[in-house]
Amino acid sequence: MYLLSLIIPEDLELIIPGHVGFFEFLIIISFILHIIFVNITVGSSAMAVFKEIKGMIHKNKEEDLLAKQLANHTSILKSIAVVLGVAPLLLISVIYTQYFYPSTILIGKAWLSLLIILIVAFLFLYAYKFLWDKMQHKKLFHVMLGAVGSLLLLFVPLIFIVNVVSML
Repeated sequence: MYLLSLIIPEDLELIIPGHVGFFEFLIIISFILHIIFVNITVGSSAMAVFKEIKGMIHKNKEEDLLAKQLANHTSILKSIAVVLGVAPLLLISVIYTQYFYPSTILIGKAWLSLLIILIVAFLFLYAYKFLWDKMQHKKLFHVMLGAVGSLLLLFVPLIFIVNVVSML
């Protein structure tokens, strides 16, 4: 136990600028809002790919139109999810400083790769959205753009889970 207290000090003498209960309430509310938009973003990107594939197989223009609309909404929802994700991240760093920073350092390469994964996923999803009309004759490649972007989004929570587990 003594060795553990040397590694993770009880208090870093950092003053929390308010009541801890208020910050815990804020982190719950902000995380719920963030996760709602994350789920809608991931779901709409995956559904857009699924509907485009279904439209290709059945030669159904309505499915393709729905997929295009979902792809358009995904970029807007993604932006809202990112903005709403800032508050929980900042609140975690304020409330759980002595646990958050060491765990982030422990998984430093994975934590930094989070930015790269998100940027690449967003680029694929933007290409999926903006190249829709130009790739009408290359539908398979277009579907691959959306599928890769959607799959990359699914790796992001894994890195956050590793960070939280490292905090334990």
